[in-house]
Amino acid sequence: MAIPNGMLAVAAKQMVEAIADSGDLFESADIESDLAETIKNNVVGHAAAAAIASMAAGFIPGAAGFVALGISVGAVWAMYIKICKLCKIKIN
Repeated sequence: MAIPNGMLAVAAKQMVEAIADSGDLFESADIESDLAETIKNNVVGHAAAAAIASMAAGFIPGAAGFVALGISVGAVWAMYIKICKLCKIKIN
């Protein structure tokens, strides 16, 4: 599946190229051929989860705002952790 031209696709491709160019900084130099596509899909999926949580908070008043905040923060952190694992970057 080809990555459509857009800011997210360009950023994902550039990140994969930077990782490939600096193989000595990472534990493993073998980079998946479709890593940019996987990263793009990861970002889109987690962004959708955060957006849905925010939308739900608008429909359910009260404590739902705090729940949505927690889900959004969790989705963003999960996205960063997944990207680091895909790129074989250690998180200490």
